[in-house]
Amino acid sequence: MAILPGRSFITAPNSYSAYFQNHIRLAVKDIAENINVPVIDIAEKLKSMGARESNIFHPNEGHFNEKGHRDVADIISQYMKTTAGIEGLSSSN
Repeated sequence: MAILPGRSFITAPNSYSAYFQNHIRLAVKDIAENINVPVIDIAEKLKSMGARESNIFHPNEGHFNEKGHRDVADIISQYMKTTAGIEGLSSSN
């Protein structure tokens, strides 16, 4: 399972929307882990990569732009290589 963030989780981490997203993110993550469903916490990874300072969303909306999609693809690719043991993945393919 991949947990993707809404824009405010990244750009306005102290907003009510971000707090709500974080609450839901942690609850879903906990449930998934309790039933042995693998979780890629893309939201937390983007946040830790400094996504707030980089431009990963289209202006005036919450959809990822090209850089945002590339960052998400890199996170998933890295997860697949290190956790799932799948080689030969690259976001440039």
